[in-house]
Amino acid sequence: MEEIQESYIDGNGNIVISDVTGSTITINRNDTAAINKILSDLNSNLKSLSLDVLKVLEEKSMKTKRRFKSGANLYLTVLAAVNIDNAKTRAISWGTTITNLTKEIRYFNQPYFKVYPKFTLDNGLEHDTFLMTNGNGVGSPHRLEFGQTLDVDFPVNPAALELSERINQEDAFI
Repeated sequence: MEEIQESYIDGNGNIVISDVTGSTITINRNDTAAINKILSDLNSNLKSLSLDVLKVLEEKSMKTKRRFKSGANLYLTVLAAVNIDNAKTRAISWGTTITNLTKEIRYFNQPYFKVYPKFTLDNGLEHDTFLMTNGNGVGSPHRLEFGQTLDVDFPVNPAALELSERINQEDAFI
């Protein structure tokens, strides 16, 4: 909307906003989505609204539970350093890429991993969750803005590699 010329509550309880070009928006005061949209669209022009309209918008926005779209993508890759001359693996790392998909700044802790089937450790202990440490020296929690990514490589020590090789079967996953 251009510069707001007039705003009022009509006889049906609707919010009516007119701009200098003569365009008019009518909003049902019970339409939460429309109220959220107008609050977002008007942003700095809210000061131009009449006091009674502002009161209704404030009252409705306070009762609205905001639902932020949130989430992140986490990609896992296997990185191997191979000696080309004798084809022996020299080092393996698991790489993770985290992308913040939430419009707000979020803080991400170090990822943990779940496996199937469970790792069988000494004395018959089984675990299906583990945490990798020393990933590129990146501290946690790590601050990411919307769309920003964090790439971390976790070196896999020989004992962890042996554990993961023991669960190597068709339906296994990390």
